[in-house]
Amino acid sequence: MVLGASVDGNWTHIQVGEQFGWVLNHRHNRLLEHSEPHPAAINHTVPLRSGSHGSYASLGNVTQGTSVIMLGTSADGSWTHIQVGARVGWVLSHRLN
Repeated sequence: MVLGASVDGNWTHIQVGEQFGWVLNHRHNRLLEHSEPHPAAINHTVPLRSGSHGSYASLGNVTQGTSVIMLGTSADGSWTHIQVGARVGWVLSHRLN
């Protein structure tokens, strides 16, 4: 859930479950939050990324068939922000069912 933004607009304050944090707003990393989290499943094993681009660090893999919660999407729709258990990160949108 998006809670707010920094005064300069460079950071977004978010909450995922009981965790709170800040996300840097890169041009391609802007989060379009879903009004309600949506369940989905991964259709191919993919890396979970720390941001919405392949150059961001991998946080590990999410295996095919894993149930996830969709939290939002990147502005261009190509990446989806997800929660997998306690982990939160980004995957390519076309890898979700």
